Amino acid sequence: MKLHQFTLLVLAIFLFAACANAPTTTPVPPTLAPTIIPTQIPPTSTPTLIPPTLVSNAPLLTPAPAPREIAFAKSYLGVHYCTDGATPLKMTILTPKNLTAPAPVLIHTKIQYEFIRPFVEHGYIVADVDWREPPTNKLPAGVEDVKCAIRYLRANAEKYNLDPNHIGVFGCSRGGHMAALVGVTDETANMEGGEFGFENESSRVQAVAMFDGIANFKTNYADAAGELNEVHGIASFDDPMVARLSPITYASKDDPPFFILASDSEGWRAEAEQMQAALKAVNVPVTYVPMQDATHCKFPFSGDYTQEKMVERLAKFFDAHLK
Repeated sequence: MKLHQFTLLVLAIFLFAACANAPTTTPVPPTLAPTIIPTQIPPTSTPTLIPPTLVSNAPLLTPAPAPREIAFAKSYLGVHYCTDGATPLKMTILTPKNLTAPAPVLIHTKIQYEFIRPFVEHGYIVADVDWREPPTNKLPAGVEDVKCAIRYLRANAEKYNLDPNHIGVFGCSRGGHMAALVGVTDETANMEGGEFGFENESSRVQAVAMFDGIANFKTNYADAAGELNEVHGIASFDDPMVARLSPITYASKDDPPFFILASDSEGWRAEAEQMQAALKAVNVPVTYVPMQDATHCKFPFSGDYTQEKMVERLAKFFDAHLK
């Protein structure tokens, strides 16, 4: 036997002996998760049933702000009165200080701000309403807004200590047209915007003051067809919207009394006279005052038609129908 063969034999014998003397290790089987029998699963507690939330017809509005004291009134600034689906519609409400009984309301739809304080001091709550105006928004969107504001006020009469049965509206130029439309239209005109909120309240008013407002779109825009299209999106005088947006279309015997002011302008006086004629034809009380030397929505500084004198006449008109 050669030397290297002998060496390999001795090594093999040594390894066999070492393995034979090693301790035997019993293999540990893997731990298995116990089998869960369905009947062993503990029953869960009976769930508490939560009744469905009742959805109110009232819109989701930002909470009304706290009033601020100003020189002549309590001011509720930025009252979120309705939402058109995307735009929050707001107004400012001014109430006389130290009200002891519900006060009548005047909806202001655009007129000189100098007009507001005298009426508040005369005992009226004045609501200065923001509404969607042309040309950015086409009518009757703005009418729907103002009518929704009126419904909001009625629904919140107690909060603002107002008289929901005596509401008037007044405005000049676009605001005068708006005041007239609000005054003569009811739900049959399809301008209520009831889906904006408070559909169970009425949007009717009890008195209207119109200063230089449009009564008839056809005559007002007779020489301005381009403006009619640009501002209102009406391309033709044959468009049904011409009549739909004209207050004279809706004059009826159940309309509230009107006080109509016209500046010293042939065009505005023509509109005022058409409104007066339409109301008289259905026996609605109407006062018409053509004002000498008055310019569009502005009173003269002297004479019989100054702002001070016209505020007095308007206050008497509103007092007669709202107090």
